[in-house]
Amino acid sequence: IHPTELFRAAPIYNSYRRPAHQVSAYAGTTFSDYSTGWCPSSKSDSISAAIAAIAERWRAADSETFTYWYNAEPDSSSHKHGWRSEQVVAELVALDAGLERLWANTRGVCGGRTVIVSADHGHLECHGEQTMVLGAQPEDEELLSLLRCNPTIEPRTPGFHVREGAVEGLNRSRFAEAFRASRFGRHFALLTAEEADALELFGPVGLHISYSCSALKQ
Repeated sequence: IHPTELFRAAPIYNSYRRPAHQVSAYAGTTFSDYSTGWCPSSKSDSISAAIAAIAERWRAADSETFTYWYNAEPDSSSHKHGWRSEQVVAELVALDAGLERLWANTRGVCGGRTVIVSADHGHLECHGEQTMVLGAQPEDEELLSLLRCNPTIEPRTPGFHVREGAVEGLNRSRFAEAFRASRFGRHFALLTAEEADALELFGPVGLHISYSCSALKQ
């Protein structure tokens, strides 16, 4: 299966007017290659390696470019230790220092430099007693039996791929009724892909991938 068959949205990188480059610990993976339009990439597992790759590209460029750097921290430490942990603070301090070095070491290069820092998502502290796992209880079997495969997307906002039934929409109705009557129904709001799309929960652009249902933590 080619990535374009699985991920139907056209990579936005392909519409950029500037040559793009990806610097990431995940460079070279199927999704990273697809999402960046198969632009040139540099694999970096540390802040120092990423900064060196970016600085080298900036110095070598003879025109305006776009460089996308994805750093695995503080995301990874936030998942493991919580966003208020000492580990996350240390990662943020290291990242801040790294950006300072990048800016200082490329002074006079690429006069129109602009650095934009963004997070791909936020965090809420979730402790063990707040964790709910689909399939951990015998009562979950009814829900699982209506799915084509295990839930996808993200554990906190899972996407459910409901089996097609003899009558169109029947299994979706059964799944929705069972979900709302289950232990999950008290804590999650279940939305169809169409409802999530209409609410622009995934952005102002319409969904390109057909999810049968999605659950959002209330």
